[in-house]
Amino acid sequence: MENTFLTRKANGEKIFISGLLEAPPSNEVLKELFPYSRNSAPYITQLGLKILKLRLDGKDNDEAGKELNLTRNQVEGRFQNIKTKFERGPIPDYIELDHPALRRLRGLEVTFTDGYMKLSELLRAMPSDQELKEFAILRGNVSGFGTQRMLNHEDLILLQKKQAGMRNAGIARELGVRPESIRSRLMWIRNVLKRMGVQIDLPDLFPFEVGENA
Repeated sequence: MENTFLTRKANGEKIFISGLLEAPPSNEVLKELFPYSRNSAPYITQLGLKILKLRLDGKDNDEAGKELNLTRNQVEGRFQNIKTKFERGPIPDYIELDHPALRRLRGLEVTFTDGYMKLSELLRAMPSDQELKEFAILRGNVSGFGTQRMLNHEDLILLQKKQAGMRNAGIARELGVRPESIRSRLMWIRNVLKRMGVQIDLPDLFPFEVGENA
């Protein structure tokens, strides 16, 4: 596999970041693929790619540390380092950023063809928390690259209540919270859905533009 990466580079072919994340090559190969180091240390390291892969898979620093036998702080430091390089550092033209979280981080266009495409599809399916986590990972909306928490089943139940015609005040009384918190949560849900490329085909659930708060 390592020779394959170098062969693709030599042939002028694209190297997909997903392939590097699935099977991170040695530091020696990475120095050839990312020739930006000012000293003998590689610009992108094998360990850095392993940490990046775990974080993109929805693991937090503690979980990644357990898998790699590192402390939480060691993971966090290396994660921030490699994240910054993919965000602002040089990336060779032959490296194709085909992961949505990294494309978004880089300011590149992100398009989706798999998974839920419309809000109405989500509300018909009503996926579980685990299924929503898998969907968030697919769309690159994980901690460190998106919102601090993922969309969950209770969020969809809230949208179903709105779809059934309940107003914010009624939902707030049912949940024992202030109406303003329902509005804030709806705004958060809308923003997360847009971030994950889900079309808001039920706009009446989010009538913020006309000042609805009741």
